[in-house]
Amino acid sequence: MDTLLKLGGKLFDRVFPDKQAAAEAKAALAAQIAAGDRDLLRIQKEFEQSVVESRASIIIAEQQGKSWLQRNWRACVMLTFAGVFVVHSLGWTDDALTTAEVMRMFDLLQIGVIGFATAEGVSRWTENRPATQEAKAKLMQAANGHHRKEKT
Repeated sequence: MDTLLKLGGKLFDRVFPDKQAAAEAKAALAAQIAAGDRDLLRIQKEFEQSVVESRASIIIAEQQGKSWLQRNWRACVMLTFAGVFVVHSLGWTDDALTTAEVMRMFDLLQIGVIGFATAEGVSRWTENRPATQEAKAKLMQAANGHHRKEKT
């Protein structure tokens, strides 16, 4: 953006013989560029938020699925990677499976374990907080009141 301002500034100096008019044009260009930057940042934040919401909805849908495999496929993949790592470490794999590939699987396994441990820790921490328990009680109360209204 600085390059655009410098280029626009040189152009305005040549087009506007009056230095005051050139300065006003430069200021207007800078304001438009700044407004564009703000719009881009806003759009980027909205996009990132929608990505996070989409990922969360996918995980929630998986966890609420009726199939055992749908709910546990991530853990199954992590166990498979762990098994491949152990088997490769013992030397029981074919030469077609390189150490670099196994180490990549191990990296993914580490990420999965860290994510699982973090999610469990956060879940347990929030469940034991009084504010969380109070919020759950309010939700249950509201849900019970809603069901009673439907029945009548």
